[in-house]
Amino acid sequence: MKALRKLVDFYIYSSIHIALGATLSVLLCYAVLTHIPDSDYPLFVFSSTMFLYGIHRIVGIKKVEKFDKEGRFAVIKKFRVHLILYALFGGIASIYFFSSLPTQIQLLLIIPGGIAMLYVLPLFTGQKRLRDFDFIKIYLIVVNWALIIGLIPYVEVVGFLDGNGVLYTVEKACFIFAITVPFDIRDIKVDEHNGVSTIPRKIGVRKSYHLSYILIMLAILMVACLSYQGLYSGLVGLGLIAGYLITIACTKWTKGKSDDYFFSGLLDGTIALVALIGIVLSGILQVLL
Repeated sequence: MKALRKLVDFYIYSSIHIALGATLSVLLCYAVLTHIPDSDYPLFVFSSTMFLYGIHRIVGIKKVEKFDKEGRFAVIKKFRVHLILYALFGGIASIYFFSSLPTQIQLLLIIPGGIAMLYVLPLFTGQKRLRDFDFIKIYLIVVNWALIIGLIPYVEVVGFLDGNGVLYTVEKACFIFAITVPFDIRDIKVDEHNGVSTIPRKIGVRKSYHLSYILIMLAILMVACLSYQGLYSGLVGLGLIAGYLITIACTKWTKGKSDDYFFSGLLDGTIALVALIGIVLSGILQVLL
């Protein structure tokens, strides 16, 4: 069991887990647009996600010394040197893949890239990161993820942003917002210790979970609209809706839980799950048609 737990910890805290989810989400966009990737954008997304999440964990552990003997913080502190190496690998790889991207994509990455660096690095007065300001961190996460897995790959394939592209990006934003809210619920004590106000601290845990469910239902509504518009086939649309309903169940499962496997493992895993469902069903349709 100890060996299995170490393997799971490596998979999650090396940031492979979240990087895989981000990459599959990009590939989902290509799949629904029946486009074969002709750039290194998916590889850039994988490596840059490993870099940013690695740096975030390394910097973040210094902010929670009071909790560094508990749960995920203890794991991160124990394997800090490993995390630095993984982040370094991700950083070098992301620079390499970024240099090979089309100029249009490089320009589109300036805003999310800048936000991401300010989010993880303590460059503000008092060693603050952008995420350390009240209420802002969840919106930064949502905007960046929506741009990276929604708007940018859509524009790369289509060449411009149209109505379907906007709806597609909003769908991804609602989904990411929904699964990020429980993380803020989990982090209430840490955010209180650091003096950071968040949605759960403002409206309470119960209302925060309700907000998460509402956001997932909005994502489902976007799927229905995009299916009507023809971006999603009926089968893919139904598959994505099923994935989102599973996400609601996973979100409910986190209630009262503190083990990070339910959050960085299960909830972050829904990103890969939803994307994989869409990719597989799109592939099946392409073979059949």
